[in-house]
Formats: sequence, C-alpha cells, structure tokens
Amino acid sequence: MSKVLSHEIPSFAGTRSVFKLLNNPPTIAQLSIPPQTPILIRQGCLISLYNNNDSNKISLTKQFVNLYNNIKFNHSIQSSRFIQVRSPHSFNALISTNNSTNKNIQTSLYHLNLSGETDWQIWGKDSIVAMEQNTSLSITNSDSLQFNKYKKSQFNVVKGRGNLILNGQGSIMKLDLKNSYDEILIDYKNLLAINGKSQLDIKENISNQLVSNNTYSPESIPLPSITDKLTRQVTPGTVFNYTIALTKKLFNLLRRIYDISKYGTPVNFIQIKGPRTVLIQSYNNAIMDNNTSYQLQPLLEDKPSRISQIQERSLENSNLSFAYVEPNGRVQFKKTLKFLDSNI
Repeated sequence: MSKVLSHEIPSFAGTRSVFKLLNNPPTIAQLSIPPQTPILIRQGCLISLYNNNDSNKISLTKQFVNLYNNIKFNHSIQSSRFIQVRSPHSFNALISTNNSTNKNIQTSLYHLNLSGETDWQIWGKDSIVAMEQNTSLSITNSDSLQFNKYKKSQFNVVKGRGNLILNGQGSIMKLDLKNSYDEILIDYKNLLAINGKSQLDIKENISNQLVSNNTYSPESIPLPSITDKLTRQVTPGTVFNYTIALTKKLFNLLRRIYDISKYGTPVNFIQIKGPRTVLIQSYNNAIMDNNTSYQLQPLLEDKPSRISQIQERSLENSNLSFAYVEPNGRVQFKKTLKFLDSNI
C-alpha cells in the first residue's frame, strides 16, 4: 500500500499541495503537502502521516475554525475542531470521514478545487473534512439563503483559492448548469454545495418550490373569542360564531388528512437556475463512483412524432414560413400550411 501511494504522489510535492481521492468509492483521500504549508484536517479524520524526512518535526496543533459562528448557528463546538498539520519537510497524509460523527451512514469524499472566481455555499456543519490554510481561503457561516427554513443555518460560505475535501452522505455528483435557461429542482436534503459569482447571485437564483398534486389550498381561519368583547360574557351569538369557525377548521384538518392519504405529503424542492455548479449527495447507503459530472440535456422539440405523407408533401410545397428565436439567440425558420397553426 505504501509503495503504491508513494509512487502516485511523491512526498516532494514541490510548492503546491496536491489532494487526491484514492479508492472507489472514494472514502479515503491522500494529501501531498510541501514544506511549511499548513493543512487543516477535521479532528478524528486523520489516518496516517508518512513520506517525511523527519517525523519528529511534524507539528500537530488543535485549532478552532469559525468558532463563534458555529456556536451561534449550530450550537456546537465540535464543528469547529480541526488539527493543523505542518512540517519543515514535505509529507503525505491519509484522511477519511470521522466515523464518530457519521454513525450508521455511508459517506464518501469529494475533492473541490477553488479557483477564486466563484463563491461556494457548502451545506453541513461537518461537510468540510480538510482544507488548505492560506490567506486567500476563508470560511464563514451563512444564514441568508431563502431556503434556510428547510436547511436551517448549516451553510458555510467558502471564498478564495485552494483545495478542500468534502464529505457527503451517499454518492456525490457534480451537476453543471451551463446558462440562465438551465434550471433544476432538487430535494432539499440532497443539496451538498452550490456556487455563484457572488452571494447575491446565489440568493437571487435559488428558491423554494413545494411540489404536490393537491390543488386545494385551505384558508386560514382564526378562532374568535367565545366571550363578548364588551360584556365579557358568553352569549348565543359568540357561541354560534365560535362553533362555525371551529367546524371549518375541523373540515380543513380532515381535508388535509384526506389529501395526504391520496396524494402523499408535499415534497420540498429547491429550484436552482444557472449558470452555476451544483453538488448533489444521494443520501443512501450505496456509494458509487463520485468522479462523474452531468449536464442537462437540451429539451426535445415540441412537435408531433408522426406526420402523414400528405402533410409532409404539403409542407414541402408551401410558400409560408414562420420564424422563432431560440434561447441562445439563433433564429429558426419553419414552413407551415397556415399561420394559425404555427403556434408562435
């Protein structure tokens, strides 16, 4: 094992850190660190240190990252506990997820290389397993996204340049939304990370979407006081109004129970618009290869699948055409028998 790892990434890594996922599914990562370069590793995630000329000079120091905000938003000190690893010589490190914080859950790792051109929002107080400690890379908590009522306040804002190793539940897939016409609905619990040109850009292109086949929307019915406001006594009129309101609320409750039994509970989706990159976690116990990315396929044309030979011949001989502009700005011309059928 040691020979293979040393051959893949030598300990003399040069002047930059190299992060690499090893096995498949990716549950272990290897870090190749140059001299005097500090690396932060979440407490409990460090497996091994090797390929160092003098292991006695490797420094391991406990550090608290973003402590105040983690106490404020997550009510946890554990989320801030990291170990700073540093050495005057280059070295390699093996890291994995912290099993003590992910009991009975299959997790996998993902390597995120930040160029500094975009901001990232990463969900999960324990999702960042390792990162470079430099003046460019910064991490703060976020409570500004519109869907925090579902995801609470466990988003971390990551800005700058550097390498990170993320931890997700199940498999992790990268999804690229190429332009502003690309959009996707994601179950809120499956969103791991999202990027954008700025925090405002992310906030303006993400929103809650409650998906349900139920079209019935009950009105909110407040219960009136059972006593008269002036006399402060129970009267037949106040009892009647209270009974009517209570009956309506009971009807709404029964209607809700019926709708849930028929349509199921509504699904809380998050609507995300491009252009941006999204990381999705499968949230199951089966882990597949994480080294995959996916792009939204173009929409199929809205045209009938079968056209009679007579219609095809008539279209070929027609002198009428209509034009429409595609989302990318390209103009298309198509023949039609009459403009009323062109559906433009």
